[in-house]
Amino acid sequence: MAEKRILYKYIGYIGAGYNLRSKLRLAIIVAFTNQIVMNRVPCNIGKMLISVSNWLSQGITTNIHGLKLRVVDHESCYICTPLFEEWAWDYLTVQEGDLFIDIGAHLGRYTLPIARAVGENGLVIAVEASIKNYNCLKRNIESNNIRNIIAINAAAWSNNEKLKFYPGKSSGGGGIKKKTGAEYSEIGGRRMDGLLKEVAKGMPVDWDKDRCRGSRA
Repeated sequence: MAEKRILYKYIGYIGAGYNLRSKLRLAIIVAFTNQIVMNRVPCNIGKMLISVSNWLSQGITTNIHGLKLRVVDHESCYICTPLFEEWAWDYLTVQEGDLFIDIGAHLGRYTLPIARAVGENGLVIAVEASIKNYNCLKRNIESNNIRNIIAINAAAWSNNEKLKFYPGKSSGGGGIKKKTGAEYSEIGGRRMDGLLKEVAKGMPVDWDKDRCRGSRA
């Protein structure tokens, strides 16, 4: 019964493809990387399936209530869909004219729908540390012609200083703490109070995504 519910959910992920090409690629990725398969195949086979899925993800566009989001890897194929963290929208009851700050904006899963909800008089400040994610976020903003988003490539930090950003195994896995391997990129750490004074022009913050999700408040 539990496996049947999981399968129905994965069918929903496939349906989030913006066009037929994206739906077909999503179907393969879901078949390769779903929880049932990952729990049953040997580790080396699982890694191979993820590698193929990451390659297939290039060029996929998903659809979130009419908004187009490009993805960068197999993980973002799941994140950039209406099914990801559905429960959060019970709390994110934004109003027109609100100011929303999205720390760890990723590819725009929250940034874009909320920018549309707060309207021309509202503002979304999207902060993303990964340069790869940030570049894709900018493309997603531009392709949807949304103009009330300020995207910033920085890490929320206690001081304004240079930091080492270590990429993770997937698009949502990077961070300031050292990961396996020596590869890193330099990123600007920014105090959020100073950044808000600089870009929000006196508007009070109505919403902080992470406080709503309870992850990094």
